[in-house]
Amino acid sequence: QPPKMQHADTPACLAALPQELFLQVTSFLNVSSLLTMRTLNKCSYEICSKDSAGWTGLCQSLWKDKIFVCPRAKVLLPAMQAYRASIDDSKKRENVHPDTEFMYCPETETGPIWHFRFKEAAGPDWTSWDPWWNGRPSRKMVFLRNGSICQYVCQGEDYQHDVLLRNPTEYGRTLPKSGSIILDPPVSMKWRFCERPMDLPLRERGSYIRLSVGGRDVPTYVVRRSPTGNWGFMAESCWGVYTSFDMPLRRTENGEGAADTNNGDDDAMNGSTAAASASAMPSPTMDEATQQFNMLADDSSFIITNEVQWREALLYNFGATVLPEGDTATEDFDRMFGQTLQHRAAVAAGATGGVAMRTMDQQQQPHEQQAGGDSSVPAAPAPAQAVDHPAEMQQQEQHHRHRMQNTSDDDENDNELESESDDDSYESEMEE
Repeated sequence: QPPKMQHADTPACLAALPQELFLQVTSFLNVSSLLTMRTLNKCSYEICSKDSAGWTGLCQSLWKDKIFVCPRAKVLLPAMQAYRASIDDSKKRENVHPDTEFMYCPETETGPIWHFRFKEAAGPDWTSWDPWWNGRPSRKMVFLRNGSICQYVCQGEDYQHDVLLRNPTEYGRTLPKSGSIILDPPVSMKWRFCERPMDLPLRERGSYIRLSVGGRDVPTYVVRRSPTGNWGFMAESCWGVYTSFDMPLRRTENGEGAADTNNGDDDAMNGSTAAASASAMPSPTMDEATQQFNMLADDSSFIITNEVQWREALLYNFGATVLPEGDTATEDFDRMFGQTLQHRAAVAAGATGGVAMRTMDQQQQPHEQQAGGDSSVPAAPAPAQAVDHPAEMQQQEQHHRHRMQNTSDDDENDNELESESDDDSYESEMEE
C-alpha cells in the first residue's frame, strides 16, 4: 500500500513521487532553484545532485557561448561539480594556458586566433594604417609555437588592404578556395612569456607576454579575462590590445555595437545556498550587454595606460632593444636611463663644439686663402717699404708741401688734376 498522501508542501509528498518524474521536474529548474531544492531533505539532496537532475543541460547552456572553458571542468564528474569548477576558473584564473588558450597550430588549424588593434595612445602614425581605426574589422594574428607571430587571413577577406604593415611581398598571394592562410610580417615579430616585468607584480606563467618587433622589445602585454563575461582573454599594453575573440567595430557616435548575453547563473554556484539564491540576478538588458561589449572599443575602459608602463615606454622611445625584467628591473632602468642621458648630453656637447669649430674655421679661412695666394680672395694691402735714409725722406716731404702750396690758388678742376699729377710724381720719387 502506498503511504498516506499528506500536504503537498511536506517532504513526504516529494518522496512519494517516482524518481523519473522527480528528475523530469528538476530538469526545468534554473541553478538557484535546483540548489534550493537540494536543501529540503536527504532524498531531494541526493536526487538533485544527479547529472540527470538538470546539471548536464545547465553545463551545456552555460558553456555554449563561452570562449574558453576550463579543460578540467569538461571531463569532471558529476556535472554539478563541473559547473562549479568552470565558474570558479573563469573568476579566479587570469593567465592563459599556452597549448589550449594561446598558441595556434598551422598543421591542424586549431588554436585561438587573436584580434589586434592599436590604442589611441600609440599615436596617429600607427592608428592611421590600423584597419580597426579605419572602420574595418580588427587584424587577426596568431602566435606560433616557435615563438613567431603571423597574420591570419580567412577566405573572402580583403587582405590587400589589411596586410600587416602593408607587406608588398604578400600582395600577389592567392587565397585558397577554402580555409585560410598565414602571412609573415615584413619585420620579425616574436613573443615570449615574461614572469615579472618592470612596475608590475609577480604572477603565474602566462600572465605577461613580451613581444619583440623588429628586434626590439615593446611594452609588456598584461593578460586578463575579458570584461564582457564571455570567459575569453585579452592582453593589453599602453599602446595595443589583443583579444582571443572577435573585437567589436569601432564605436559610432550613437553607441551602436554588438551585444553579448549572460544567463545570470554564474554567481549562483558561489558561497552557500542562501548566498547563491540572493546573488541570482536577472539577465542583463540589451543596453547593458551592449555597454559591456563596447568596453573593448573605448580606450578609457582599459587599465594599462602610459602612467602604468611609463618606464618601459620611455626606454623604448629612447631606443632600448631589451626591456628589463625580474628583481633587478628597477636598477637596470636607472642604469639604462642614466647611460641614455649621458649619451645625449655628449652628443649635444659634440654638436655645440662642432658649431664652434666651424665658426672658427670660417673666420680663419680668408687669412689662410690669402696666405696661399688664392686669386678668388682680394689680397691684403702690402706693407710700405722701409726708408733707409731719413734725411732724404724729409727732403722729399718738404718738396711735396711746397708744391701743394703753389697749387692752392688754382680753380677746383685744375687743382684736382694737378693733385693727381703730384701724387703720381711723389709715388714715382718714393719708388726711385
